[in-house]
Amino acid sequence: MTYTEYEGKTSLLISLIDLTSRKLVEEKLKASEEKYRLLAEKTNDIIWTSDLNLRTNYVSPSVEKLVGFTPEERVKQSVSDQMTPESLARAAEALAEHIALEKDPRQTPTGC
Repeated sequence: MTYTEYEGKTSLLISLIDLTSRKLVEEKLKASEEKYRLLAEKTNDIIWTSDLNLRTNYVSPSVEKLVGFTPEERVKQSVSDQMTPESLARAAEALAEHIALEKDPRQTPTGC
């Protein structure tokens, strides 16, 4: 809300923004995140995510039961400590391919 004065007269400017659609999108995103978090936390498989430098940023709780590290410990480990050299090479190759596809979607994936 803004008040301005011009030639002795005061005016008021009010700006309204409808946030209904934004709130609906946020609620759907939250519900989706909760659903996938529940799946990741209840599975017996290890689910993990990493950034574009292959630094782990999430590991599902099942990692502790399967390999003995807590998720917090596993996130601190380098990717080379988490994977065999062959698996790491394949992951790096797949990541490079996907980054190339993002830059030029006309490329044909090799199927890593």
